[in-house]
Amino acid sequence: MRSIALEDLDREKQFQLRLQVSLLTNAIEISRLYSDPHRFEPYIRKRIRRINELVGLNGDFTLKYDGRVIYPMDESPDA
Repeated sequence: MRSIALEDLDREKQFQLRLQVSLLTNAIEISRLYSDPHRFEPYIRKRIRRINELVGLNGDFTLKYDGRVIYPMDESPDA
């Protein structure tokens, strides 16, 4: 599994990846509060696709920020 340290990327890409991971995390947390969490699945899949596009990989990789893994999250559905 490839590991990508955000600190090794340019500032704009770091920002974009951190934003997408944050949006994904928030969507997962909010979906847990709704009676129909499946309503959020298209949005969650879109965030995962965008993360894949930004790193240029599809599949097995981790994103690290300040030495800790920020992506993937165990509860995210498959893209």
